[in-house]
Amino acid sequence: MWPEKLAEAQKTPNVVDHAKAIAEWLCNNIHRLDMTVEVLSIVSIILKDIGEIEALTSYGRAICSKILEQGLDSVVLKPLASDGQGSATSALNILLYVLNETKASEIQSTTLSSILQVLRMLFSKRVETTGNCQGDSISDLNNDENSQHQISLLVCSRLICLSFEKEEAPEEKNKFWSTIEMQIDVLLLGLLGIEKLSPKSIDGSALFVEMFCENDERLSTMLLHMLRISNFVEQNLEKEIKNVVEQKISMAEGKNVLEKVACVEEFQKIQSFTKLFSPHLIMHRLLRFLGFDVSVPLDWLLSGEIKFIEYLMDYGKYTKSSKSKPLVILGRDACTTVWLTIDALGTRLSKLHQKKLFPYNIQPLINTLFGISEAFEKSLNAEVGP
Repeated sequence: MWPEKLAEAQKTPNVVDHAKAIAEWLCNNIHRLDMTVEVLSIVSIILKDIGEIEALTSYGRAICSKILEQGLDSVVLKPLASDGQGSATSALNILLYVLNETKASEIQSTTLSSILQVLRMLFSKRVETTGNCQGDSISDLNNDENSQHQISLLVCSRLICLSFEKEEAPEEKNKFWSTIEMQIDVLLLGLLGIEKLSPKSIDGSALFVEMFCENDERLSTMLLHMLRISNFVEQNLEKEIKNVVEQKISMAEGKNVLEKVACVEEFQKIQSFTKLFSPHLIMHRLLRFLGFDVSVPLDWLLSGEIKFIEYLMDYGKYTKSSKSKPLVILGRDACTTVWLTIDALGTRLSKLHQKKLFPYNIQPLINTLFGISEAFEKSLNAEVGP
């Protein structure tokens, strides 16, 4: 069935028509397919092609809806849990596409839990194979394993972002942060090969950047996911701790101090995660990895790397709204270096924009970069030291 359809589609005059023909057929037949390694691979390639052709976005969403109707368990999770390297990688690509193209309200919480269980299994297998090396073991993986692992991390971080977006019923709110903690446990297992943040010497942000450094698109997407996770937690966790503390104090008069300590411990892992992967730390480690040379991010921006643009725009919003100050997080030397590098990038972009060398309006990003530079300068000029 597949070979005949592919042969027929290849007769179409251009790539868009070819992809459209396959996408239409897939929409109508995916519920009848047996998800073998070959089929998973073809579906994965088709979704990648569709994702790169804006005119076919509606087909991609239709296929996602069909997959969700059929059930992620049968289409993706069973092949993902199998031992086959090829089927797992293709299944992960399909899963990531579905999660990226689907609204949080369209995915059941039980489905997210099932995905999390499979990811934990994959990450645990990796730790068993390479040893608990706090992230260094990524160098021991071959290219296929490395790629699979990166996609798994992208799926895990996207899953956490979807959890933030879900509108749970009031009675489910109490379970929200315990769910986030479980998800962060799995993400830590994948990023560092650990489930507890006991080793203080781990430079998680540097390991994270190095892990994704060879794939610009994945690095940009992961930067964006990590920033959104940290930002959401910072914005909401402090308020949640206060609410729970007040609730516990009112229920246990005379045990105020003990109750407060117990409450803070409940959220300690999440707080530790946001400190280890602070957006300011990640930005510094990224620029340090690039040798504080603006030519590489400039190339990404010139090539229209959408996720990297989104990341810089979101980081600009973060520096304005966050109580987390760059100087306190980074120290004076690192803070100064980031400030000068961001300012240099903004200046270079401004000069190129004046010459009209960008295919899109870069002015909002230029404004954002100078806003980030200003925030770092203010932090450096503040009386608060590192």
